Amino acid sequence: MKDLVQDRSTELSDLIFQIAPIGILLAKENGKVLLCNPFLQNLFGISTKDLQSLSIVKYKIFQRTGIAKKFKEAISKNLPVVSECAYSTHEKKFYLEYYFIPFKDQSSNKLTIQGIIVDITKRRSLENEVRKISEYYQKILSSMSPLATIDNGFKVKYCNEQFKTSFSNEKRSLLGENFFDVVGFAPEDVHNLKKKLSIDRKIQNQEFISKGRTYGYSIFSLEEEYGVILKELTKTRELERKVEDLYSQLLKSQEKERQKIAADLHDSIGQTILAAKINLQAYAYSKSEEGLKNSLDLIDRSSEELREIYTNLYPNTLRDLGLESAIRSFVRNLIQEKKCKIEFYFNLKKKIPHELEVNLFRVIQEIFTNIVKHSKATNVEFRITQNKTKSISLYVKDNGIGFLYDKSKVKPRGFGLENLKLRISDLKGSIELNTGKGEGTEYKILVPIS
Repeated sequence: MKDLVQDRSTELSDLIFQIAPIGILLAKENGKVLLCNPFLQNLFGISTKDLQSLSIVKYKIFQRTGIAKKFKEAISKNLPVVSECAYSTHEKKFYLEYYFIPFKDQSSNKLTIQGIIVDITKRRSLENEVRKISEYYQKILSSMSPLATIDNGFKVKYCNEQFKTSFSNEKRSLLGENFFDVVGFAPEDVHNLKKKLSIDRKIQNQEFISKGRTYGYSIFSLEEEYGVILKELTKTRELERKVEDLYSQLLKSQEKERQKIAADLHDSIGQTILAAKINLQAYAYSKSEEGLKNSLDLIDRSSEELREIYTNLYPNTLRDLGLESAIRSFVRNLIQEKKCKIEFYFNLKKKIPHELEVNLFRVIQEIFTNIVKHSKATNVEFRITQNKTKSISLYVKDNGIGFLYDKSKVKPRGFGLENLKLRISDLKGSIELNTGKGEGTEYKILVPIS
């Protein structure tokens, strides 16, 4: 019975040796291979004839892959060795993991090496895929806004590169640190946030200020943890404040313009019409020809004054005669009582879009209004040309008193210049302003023709 069990065990071992999906070999300490199963023969292309004289230390494939070197290491140290290697054929590249286990043969008392070689190509391929996917999602996470996960004790469990860059000047991981300390929450903000989270594990569109910067954040539940997405809003809030400021100035400017129009209508046209009415009433009683003539003269003057007012609002000459005539008419009317000489130069070869004409006219209105009000200039050079690059070049230079102008400041002096810059920016143009105390003022403007 004992012999039968032993025979069956031997048969089972032989069967496993023959069909095992791993390489199995047995070798002497000099490298001579005693046994090599079919899997290993197929893997390395070892024929039955080669097997008769096969040596691990001499076979080229084993030398090239480093297997021979590790075999010798196991012999010299008389210890198991584990290693990996890559092996390529014409058709495929294999990744192998192998083990050499030395033991003494009881019959000869010499070292014998048991070798096991496992094909880990599929495992390595899956590992590479997982690594690529991990790197891909890591890149996505790194390119996002500052992102972190925190546990219920508000310790940082994960944070992307944007989070580290935003809240740490040092090269430390931030993992395990208190989230509120890292981002710079004020104590009252911490208290309010914890109170909100005790009611709802989801918080959206909240803000806090840290080191002079404004951040928005949203918190969402991640099983037993929290995810936090942050976004710096400092520039956004600054722009919003600037827009509010400009809007406020615009409303003031509109109100000022309305008051000016109302004053012009009251002080000039209103008074003139009242005088005409009085003369007409006198004419009704006396039938005086002089009273009628005075009334007609006053009505003519009212009509002329009214024309001046609506010309400033929108010049009919711009629509009827074009940009050049509108500019000449506006400038001459503006400086007719000033001792100021204007040198004009126009070179507008083709008709430009009406909307651009209107905007250019408003720009020129703003410039000449500044000259008349502030410069005390006696000479002004004005040039407007149409370039081959499909753009309009506007040049204005006066010999006035000039003013101090700091180019580094976001806002120039006065709302007029700010309005001028904004209008040119809306036209996708550029402006260069050169001036100084007692140096006059020079405007260089370039606007594309859309």
